[in-house]
Amino acid sequence: VWSSGGLDVNEAPAEYIAVAAETNVEAAVSLVEIVDGADGIRNTEDDQPIDVPSALANLGINDPTGVIQARLNANDQVTRIESVGYAGSVRRKLVLIINNRSQNPTILDRKEIAIQ
Repeated sequence: VWSSGGLDVNEAPAEYIAVAAETNVEAAVSLVEIVDGADGIRNTEDDQPIDVPSALANLGINDPTGVIQARLNANDQVTRIESVGYAGSVRRKLVLIINNRSQNPTILDRKEIAIQ
Protein backbone atom coordinates (compact mmCIF):
# COMPACT_ATOMS: atom_id res chain seq x y z
CA VAL A 1 0.00 0.00 0.00
CA TRP A 2 1.43 3.34 -1.07
CA SER A 3 0.27 6.48 0.68
CA SER A 4 1.52 9.86 1.78
CA GLY A 5 -0.54 9.60 4.95
CA GLY A 6 -3.80 8.04 6.06
CA LEU A 7 -6.35 6.19 3.97
CA ASP A 8 -7.92 8.55 1.42
CA VAL A 9 -11.69 8.64 2.07
CA ASN A 10 -12.26 9.89 -1.48
CA GLU A 11 -10.45 6.96 -3.13
CA ALA A 12 -10.61 3.94 -0.82
CA PRO A 13 -13.14 1.11 -1.16
CA ALA A 14 -15.86 0.88 1.49
CA GLU A 15 -14.30 -2.21 3.09
CA TYR A 16 -11.02 -0.37 3.78
CA ILE A 17 -12.85 2.67 5.16
CA ALA A 18 -14.90 0.44 7.47
CA VAL A 19 -11.76 -1.16 8.92
CA ALA A 20 -9.82 2.10 9.31
CA ALA A 21 -12.79 3.92 10.84
CA GLU A 22 -13.87 0.99 13.02
CA THR A 23 -17.38 1.05 11.61
CA ASN A 24 -19.65 -1.28 9.67
CA VAL A 25 -19.37 -1.81 5.93
CA GLU A 26 -22.92 -0.51 5.32
CA ALA A 27 -22.01 2.92 6.73
CA ALA A 28 -18.85 2.98 4.64
CA VAL A 29 -20.80 2.01 1.50
CA SER A 30 -23.11 4.98 2.13
CA LEU A 31 -20.08 7.28 2.37
CA VAL A 32 -18.62 5.93 -0.89
CA GLU A 33 -22.01 6.49 -2.58
CA ILE A 34 -21.93 10.14 -1.48
CA VAL A 35 -18.40 10.61 -2.82
CA ASP A 36 -19.17 8.82 -6.11
CA GLY A 37 -22.03 11.23 -6.86
CA ALA A 38 -25.31 10.66 -8.68
CA ASP A 39 -23.92 8.36 -11.36
CA GLY A 40 -22.37 6.03 -8.76
CA ILE A 41 -19.10 5.91 -10.68
CA ARG A 42 -15.84 6.99 -9.12
CA ASN A 43 -13.60 9.63 -10.73
CA THR A 44 -16.30 11.29 -12.84
CA GLU A 45 -17.41 14.92 -13.01
CA ASP A 46 -20.24 14.52 -10.50
CA ASP A 47 -18.05 13.18 -7.68
CA GLN A 48 -18.45 14.94 -4.34
CA PRO A 49 -15.05 14.95 -2.58
CA ILE A 50 -15.37 15.05 1.18
CA ASP A 51 -13.05 16.11 3.99
CA VAL A 52 -12.21 13.86 6.93
CA PRO A 53 -14.44 15.59 9.55
CA SER A 54 -17.41 15.35 7.16
CA ALA A 55 -16.59 11.72 6.42
CA LEU A 56 -16.57 10.91 10.14
CA ALA A 57 -19.88 12.74 10.60
CA ASN A 58 -21.43 10.80 7.69
CA LEU A 59 -20.16 7.57 9.23
CA GLY A 60 -21.72 8.55 12.58
CA ILE A 61 -18.35 8.48 14.34
CA ASN A 62 -17.49 10.61 17.35
CA ASP A 63 -13.69 10.65 17.62
CA PRO A 64 -12.74 13.00 20.49
CA THR A 65 -9.21 11.57 20.79
CA GLY A 66 -8.48 11.87 17.05
CA VAL A 67 -7.26 8.28 16.79
CA ILE A 68 -9.55 7.39 13.90
CA GLN A 69 -9.11 10.76 12.18
CA ALA A 70 -5.32 10.19 12.14
CA ARG A 71 -5.87 7.04 10.05
CA LEU A 72 -7.73 8.95 7.33
CA ASN A 73 -6.84 11.50 4.69
CA ALA A 74 -8.85 13.42 2.11
CA ASN A 75 -6.23 14.58 -0.39
CA ASP A 76 -3.59 11.91 -0.82
CA GLN A 77 -1.00 12.92 -3.41
CA VAL A 78 -0.13 9.29 -4.22
CA THR A 79 -1.79 8.14 -7.45
CA ARG A 80 -1.97 4.78 -9.21
CA ILE A 81 -2.04 4.85 -13.01
CA GLU A 82 -2.72 1.72 -15.08
CA SER A 83 -2.30 1.40 -18.82
CA VAL A 84 -2.94 -1.67 -20.98
CA GLY A 85 -1.32 -1.96 -24.38
CA TYR A 86 -0.99 -4.65 -26.99
CA ALA A 87 0.85 -5.45 -30.21
CA GLY A 88 -0.40 -8.50 -32.05
CA SER A 89 -0.91 -11.24 -29.48
CA VAL A 90 1.31 -9.61 -26.82
CA ARG A 91 -0.54 -7.69 -24.08
CA ARG A 92 1.03 -5.81 -21.18
CA LYS A 93 -0.28 -3.77 -18.29
CA LEU A 94 1.93 -1.00 -16.96
CA VAL A 95 1.22 0.17 -13.41
CA LEU A 96 2.81 3.34 -12.03
CA ILE A 97 2.54 4.61 -8.48
CA ILE A 98 3.45 8.29 -8.41
CA ASN A 99 3.63 10.95 -5.73
CA ASN A 100 2.75 14.62 -6.22
CA ARG A 101 0.97 14.20 -9.55
CA SER A 102 0.14 17.89 -9.94
CA GLN A 103 3.60 19.47 -9.74
CA ASN A 104 6.83 17.50 -10.00
CA PRO A 105 5.82 13.81 -9.95
CA THR A 106 8.06 11.15 -8.48
CA ILE A 107 7.70 7.51 -9.53
CA LEU A 108 7.45 5.40 -6.38
CA ASP A 109 6.88 2.07 -8.12
CA ARG A 110 6.63 0.73 -11.68
CA LYS A 111 5.44 -2.73 -12.71
CA GLU A 112 4.96 -4.27 -16.13
CA ILE A 113 2.63 -7.26 -16.09
CA ALA A 114 2.09 -9.73 -18.93
CA ILE A 115 -1.61 -10.26 -19.68
CA GLN A 116 -2.86 -13.39 -21.38
